[in-house]
Amino acid sequence: VGRHRVSVVACTTGGRDRGARAGPLGRLAAAGSPICVGSDSNAVIDMLEEARGLELDQRRATGRRVHHQPVDLFRAATIGGTRALGWEAGELKAGMLADFVTIDPPRDEAKKDLDLGYLMFSRSAHDVNNVVVGGTTVVSR
Repeated sequence: VGRHRVSVVACTTGGRDRGARAGPLGRLAAAGSPICVGSDSNAVIDMLEEARGLELDQRRATGRRVHHQPVDLFRAATIGGTRALGWEAGELKAGMLADFVTIDPPRDEAKKDLDLGYLMFSRSAHDVNNVVVGGTTVVSR
């Protein structure tokens, strides 16, 4: 699977809801398979939670921490998923789909520690304040 660079899509909240075991995502990624996240849950639809689940599910399965770096989780939730669908998207570049969200800024005391780890482990869909699809704002609060 890895040798052929087959994308592996993990839907972590749906898997937890069904009681499914965590798959060998670290080994698949090490073998060359791009890891992506999706959402197939009727309980939670939150791409940040789905991406966070990649790490947290592996922690539960192995009893160890730090399987995936925040940049890997972010990539799985953005460019990884869109490329798995065959879309030229997942990055803000000329000629690509302009689909993105903006997120509320952190509380004042957290601003000094603002980094990708903070986004991936401390924010959720509840913090999204704008959704842009095809360059058009479709949700704004």
